[in-house]
Amino acid sequence: MSDYQTYLAEGIPMGNPVGNCRVDILDDEDRPVAVGDIGQIVISGMGVGRGYLNNPSLQAERFRHVSIDDVVRLVYFTGDYASARVGRQVDLPGATR
Repeated sequence: MSDYQTYLAEGIPMGNPVGNCRVDILDDEDRPVAVGDIGQIVISGMGVGRGYLNNPSLQAERFRHVSIDDVVRLVYFTGDYASARVGRQVDLPGATR
């Protein structure tokens, strides 16, 4: 994908997370979305903090324990939305979606 119209139509590929981190796309019920579906980006793993200092309400909103692939993980809900791609990659939706 090298032209602007293609990015708008197909989304912008984000690639893969850095080592010791995991990126998932979850629906409104905290379940992984199917390939091509849009959901909220969540990040988990060693590179993710454990919460916000002195801000318990924001911490409760953004950091939650979620079962993904039968493993309970502490995940950070970014508030950003994307679609899942094959191979656990992520696409940011284009402006026209």
